[in-house]
Parts: sequence; structure tokens; C-alpha cells
Amino acid sequence: MAKRKTSDYKPKKTLLNTDIQNKTFRPAYLICGEEAYLRKQDKEKLIAAITDGVSEMNVTTFRGSDVREEEIVDLAETMPFFSDYRVIIVEDAGFFKSGGSVIANYLKAPAETVRFVFVEEHTSAANPAYKAVANTGLVLTCDAPEEKDLLQWIGVKCKQGGKRITNEAVRYLVTNVGSDMFMLENEITKLVNYTGEREDITIDDAKEVLAMWLNGRIFAMTDAIAEKDAKGALQYYYDLLALKERPLRILNMITEMFNGMLIAYEMDSYRYPQSEIAAAIGLTQNRAFLAARYARWAEKYQTKRLKEIVAKCIEADAAVKSGRLSDKVSVEMLIIEATS
Repeated sequence: MAKRKTSDYKPKKTLLNTDIQNKTFRPAYLICGEEAYLRKQDKEKLIAAITDGVSEMNVTTFRGSDVREEEIVDLAETMPFFSDYRVIIVEDAGFFKSGGSVIANYLKAPAETVRFVFVEEHTSAANPAYKAVANTGLVLTCDAPEEKDLLQWIGVKCKQGGKRITNEAVRYLVTNVGSDMFMLENEITKLVNYTGEREDITIDDAKEVLAMWLNGRIFAMTDAIAEKDAKGALQYYYDLLALKERPLRILNMITEMFNGMLIAYEMDSYRYPQSEIAAAIGLTQNRAFLAARYARWAEKYQTKRLKEIVAKCIEADAAVKSGRLSDKVSVEMLIIEATS
């Protein structure tokens, strides 16, 4: 579990909430750190408050590394139209890791009519722009929460959905999904919907919902492989790794998928009914649907190519077990081979 790198987020968050409540905004805010969920949450709340009553013509957003500091400063010096403030939002420009001297100099004496909101993932405390915002405004560092805070947050999110979640289910989610708050929020939403009118979310519910998610990702990865979409297949693979799915288990699933395709291809060519194809593959649920899906995947290949990929799967497994390749790299190579 990643630990929060800074200990001052909560006090700074209190300062932000006070600014929003009193509508007394500082010249500049910097929202930064590795936790994208917290960055998004703080950004949306601050921008909604600071732009309340400000006409759209006085709100400007810059994004990306092509933004010039001089352009931002020029705009900051332009008087707002029929409004007290001009609001300038700058996202992912990189000023707070390298460069930033123009922004830093301007923030020594900014116009009283301008309010800045900077949003960055990566920053350096030694950067001049970072120091300038720290001196004249407020820096909110949104790093990964400590485990106790994350566990509490999951409970709060479930309560907002009208549910209670057991401690075992909370810990199962964190252990298997990780600390990514976007992914956790997505799983919590599924659990709330899955449990229906039931008030309690149990560890069995968490296991069932997560299993459905994993199976969906496996099928999506296989779809991408069959479509020769290496980039998409690898992204699904990395998603599964992020959920702590073991590479060797993923390799076994890929092997089973291609074995199933080979069986479906050969039996379909002899016009076997889908029920018999499903039984031969070993499908126990949604048999007709899945048998048709295997047949559709198999259409993307010839028998010879399917046999080659199954052989590659066996080679990849042997390479891992003999220590010649790491399990993660072995599966990556197999996906690239299967999509070539």
C-alpha cells in the first residue's frame, strides 16, 4: 500500500474549504500529486467555487506542454469584462517541474483581478513557480492516501450509496483492486448495484463482482488479440496486473482461450452443434453464447496459426518455469506474438 508522501494534506484541505466557504480566494492554487482521483475532486470543487458568478468570457483553460508562460501572463494582465475576476486554469503544462521562472516572477506582484488554478501530476518543490505559489497561494499535494484513510473512504462511499460494507469486504477490495481511487469507486458502484435492496455488502459480494470484472477484462483482451490490436490487448493485460492478477494465471487463461478457439474452429468446420462445441471446450455457463464467441475469434485465424500460438503458449509457460523469462515479460511477448 502506497503511503501519503506528505503529512500536510488535511490541514491544507481545511484551508481550501475555508477559502471556498468564505469566498476569499488566493491569487494562485496548485493542485498536484500522484492520486488522480483527489486531484480531480479538488480541482472541480475549487473551479466551481472560484468561477461562481464569473462569466465564461473571463474563464480560460490552458492544457498541455505547448502552453507558453508569457501567454498566460499577458492574459492575466488583461482586465476582466464586467466581473471582479479573470480565472486562468492551467493543466499539465509542466511549469512546476522545469521552467516556471516567468510565472514565478509574475506571482511576486500579480494583478488583483486574476485567480490562477494550476493542476499538475509531477512537480518539484525546488521549482521557482512551485515556491511562488507556496508563498502567495496554496499548494495541495494529492498523493496516495494512507491505508486507514482509504478504508474509511470506502465505507463512506458505500454509505452514500445506502449500503454498509463489512471490514472483510473492504480489505478484500483494497488487496485485490489496489489503492487507485477511480478503480475503487467503480467497483463500489458495481457492488451497490449488485446487492440491490440488500443493505449489507459482504466479502462474497466483493469476490463475485471482482470475478465478473476480471472475466470481462479477459474476454476484452482476447477480443483485442483476435483483432490484432496489440496496444489494446497489452492495456487490458496491464489492467489485470494492476488488479494483482498473476501473470501465470493470465497465461493459462490465454492458453485455454486459444485451445478453445482451435477446438471451435475444427468442430465448426464439421458443422457440430454449438452445444457439443461448448462441451468439448469445457464451458459450463452461457454455453451457446460463449461457443459462438470462440467460433468468431477463431475465424480471425487459420488452423495452422492457431496451433502455432498454442505452441507459443506452451513455450511461454516453460520459459517462466525454467527461469529463462520473467512471468510478466513472457506474457507480454506472447500477446505481441499472437497479434502479429
